Amino acid sequence: MRVVFVHGACVRDGEWWWHRTAALLAERGVASTAPALPSCGETGLVPGPDGPGLPEDVAAVRAVLTASAEPTVVVAHSYGGIVTAEAAAGVPSVAHLLLVSSYLPEVGQGLVDFGDDAPAPFLDVDPAAGTFGVRPELLVETFLADCDAAVQ
Repeated sequence: MRVVFVHGACVRDGEWWWHRTAALLAERGVASTAPALPSCGETGLVPGPDGPGLPEDVAAVRAVLTASAEPTVVVAHSYGGIVTAEAAAGVPSVAHLLLVSSYLPEVGQGLVDFGDDAPAPFLDVDPAAGTFGVRPELLVETFLADCDAAVQ
């Protein structure tokens, strides 16, 4: 059994977000990995309106999922659920999907279908650059509020 972690949008260093859980799994002999998502700037490709997006993220995760026939549990957070829904489709080794505060879209739906017309208040949107991220002053409050000080 192996675990593949897929992080959400607005994240770089996806492995860091899962490192505590990955360490606990490793102590029990369970391998895990967290593929880098191109749209998040983790692979050297430049994010933006002409940069990598959902198709590239799906391809990156699918490459990891199809690289082994070992039974796999995929744990996805937020936007990672959308990536995972497509990437895991038809992959025989995927035994389970665990979605954490995530989305599971119907065919044809995207992340924009899961909210209202305004960006979330914690987002810093740059329309000119075609990018968005988390406002630094709201990172802890929004995503790490229940974590201990060592993580914050």
